[in-house]
Amino acid sequence: MTLLFFGSFNPVHDGHILVARAALKKYANATVWFVLSAQNPFKKESDLWDYDKRKSLLEDKLHDEPRMKICTIEESLSKPSYTIDTLDAITKQYPTENFCLLMGQDNLDEIVLWKDYEKILEHFPIVVYPRNGGRTRCTDGAPELPAYSKITILDEKLLDYSSTEIRQR
Repeated sequence: MTLLFFGSFNPVHDGHILVARAALKKYANATVWFVLSAQNPFKKESDLWDYDKRKSLLEDKLHDEPRMKICTIEESLSKPSYTIDTLDAITKQYPTENFCLLMGQDNLDEIVLWKDYEKILEHFPIVVYPRNGGRTRCTDGAPELPAYSKITILDEKLLDYSSTEIRQR
């Protein structure tokens, strides 16, 4: 199984690595691909560090992590980078691979805002790392996720990392 961990990684930080390690602990035969977003549709391009800088920082963070790698497929796709478009491209490129999404609770909470989120939920299992203040299965008035959704919440200690706070320091 390959866990796809999408993100701007602006910048990558220890919290990202700990999330990936927690998933790899649960799924002993898995690998994690950090799918580096070229342009997240929810972020202004001006707020993102240069793609090559973010890629270089990811390379540095992952150099001692043999079960983690960088996936740069979004660099060649149209922008903004919609997860469903990337998933379509990556499954065409690796048709025999068993893909699953890895995300933080905050992303699951907002998945109903994503382009074609129903297709993502129908075709890809999701592994979720809990976060402080995160909702469970889009509660608090948000639409309920479809019954066919395959979502696993990792039973892990909550982390309190934020790329925004790191950039502001």
